[in-house]
Amino acid sequence: DPQYQVRHVCFACSVTHHCSFSSCGRSHCAALDTDSQIWTCVSWGRPFQLSTPLLDKSSPETTAAQIISGWSFSAVLTDSSDVLVYWPFSGAMKTAIATKTEELDQQSSTKAYPTEQEPHVVPCYTWTMQGVDPVRLPSIPVRNLPELHGTGSAIEGETKLVKIAGADNTIIGLTNKGHVLIYHTLGNETRNPQQSWVYVS
Repeated sequence: DPQYQVRHVCFACSVTHHCSFSSCGRSHCAALDTDSQIWTCVSWGRPFQLSTPLLDKSSPETTAAQIISGWSFSAVLTDSSDVLVYWPFSGAMKTAIATKTEELDQQSSTKAYPTEQEPHVVPCYTWTMQGVDPVRLPSIPVRNLPELHGTGSAIEGETKLVKIAGADNTIIGLTNKGHVLIYHTLGNETRNPQQSWVYVS
């Protein structure tokens, strides 16, 4: 209808942490900052930091290297090539977010509304999620992976994940030697079937 026009307006979130990578799911966004901290945003202007011993940066196993989001989950690839998964919309994390949201809604200082001075900037109120740990996925089946030829380079040493990507209840992984693997049926933290990585190509 010519009497109606669609206007696309961009907004920026004002935060003090610099993000090196971000990834969006259906209704949430996750980010990795320059200090290897994981941030998640499920409501406008209220990102939270995921604080857990599993990501405390005390070792390669607990230091985040990449963050990705699938349809309703996010996953972290660590420096040791482990994969940790969490679900913002189910289980303990959903309950913790709902509780914190109710608390923040009672405080006028935590409202995420643009000001007249900066109409396209949303002031963010950050908080820390504690007491909710992500789920560690099984290691990739290194012994069952074939030796690949014709990749243009020969890489010695341990075969490990170097990149991951997310889809609907699925994670795709790429190894340093060119293997592509997939992890199906993630479910959620309370209904996570004992699946395993499957070699694709």
